[in-house]
This record gives sequence, C-alpha cells and structure tokens, in this order.
Amino acid sequence: MPLLRRHVYSPRPPAATWLAWPTLHETLETFPAAGASFCRDTQRLVQQYGRLVTAELRIQTAGQYAGEIRVFVSGSQVAAIPYDSAYTFREVIDELHQRGLRATCRAELDADEEGRVWLHTKPAVRSKGEPFLPPINAFPVELRPRHSQLLIQSRHGNANRTQHQQTALLAPDDDHWALSLDGQTVGFLEPHPYPRLQEALARGFPLSCYAILELVPNGPVRLRAALPDSYSTNS
Repeated sequence: MPLLRRHVYSPRPPAATWLAWPTLHETLETFPAAGASFCRDTQRLVQQYGRLVTAELRIQTAGQYAGEIRVFVSGSQVAAIPYDSAYTFREVIDELHQRGLRATCRAELDADEEGRVWLHTKPAVRSKGEPFLPPINAFPVELRPRHSQLLIQSRHGNANRTQHQQTALLAPDDDHWALSLDGQTVGFLEPHPYPRLQEALARGFPLSCYAILELVPNGPVRLRAALPDSYSTNS
C-alpha cells in the first residue's frame, strides 16, 4: 500500500450547514457510509442542524484503520467508508488537499439506531459550472406545450440520447417557482412546500440546480429539477 500522506487541517472544521459550497461532485445517487458506532453523535447533529448537512471526508493515516475514509460533520465523526470501498475517494481527497481544500459534500443523516449517512457524491472534484443546490430529490416541472417543442428541437442533434442533464436556474414567480434553461423560462415547479429553496433564497445563495430532461420517442417530454427539499415536509 502506498504511503498515506499526513494532512494538516485548520483548527476550525467546515460549517455543518448545507448552505455551503462543496468541493466534491454531487449527484442524485447516494453513497452509503456506515455510522452505527456514532449514532448518538448523529442524533445530536440532526437535532442541531437537521438531516441535510455538509460533511467532510478525511483519510485515516495511521493505526489499524489506516486508509479508511472517515466522515465528519462539524468536527464530529459520524461514519466511515471501509478501506475496500474507499480507494476511489482517496486520490480525489489527496488532490483537494494538495490544493489546500477539504473534501466536502452534502449528506443526509438518519437519526435511528443504525445512524446511516448518505453521501450525495461520487469520487470526483467539483467542476466549474456545477449548480449550488444539492440534488437530493427530483421534482416534476410543469412544461408549457411551446416550451416542450423548443426543448425537443434544441436537442435534436442528440436524438440517440433519451436523457439530458444540465444546470438550470430557479426564481420565485408570484406563487410559483420558475425554472429557466439557457436564460429562458421553460416551466414551473409543481405546487409543493420548498422550505430549503426559501432558505437558500433568503441567505442570498444562487438557486442553480440540475435539470433532468427525458425525451421519450413518440412520447411526452419530462423535465425534473433536482432539489435539496424532501417530499416530506418534516425532513
């Protein structure tokens, strides 16, 4: 096994709030981390910050578990990724550390006895232009017929692909949330409470998100927005 680097961390851990820019690429798919041994800390953090938080991934550099990826929230360990499953993350974490950055992503915490932690990331550095809002759940967007046809025409060159993903922008519009692609409003989120959207708006963060467009041959166009909110209003 190659020599594991020792990293010097600043005294203050990253903020636990989900309203922070991550350094890792984020996805709708989750990467589970085992956290049963830390369930009490996890339950405390859920009470303090809610289920959605910003987590930091660190490489354990010494001892019996050297090479393991450990997951921290507000300086407290909440989970670990076993060595055999963690190798894909180590190179990315090292790359970020060499640039003076911590490896962070948004995560969901379970406040049960298993203390599971769901990382919304994959082993890749965040690229320029990725949206700010973490992709936790995909919500339907109501398209106007004219917008549906424009979306089909604009992606005609990719006819062999049935699903497209790109960065979109949300904005409040009376009692709705309007979604724009390439500077043009194409639809509106379905009526639903979106408390985290409201929170991000109130704090001045950009309301950029992933828009997922599905083109079904001889069928309807479906557009979804990947948002930090939950289908349940108490999450």
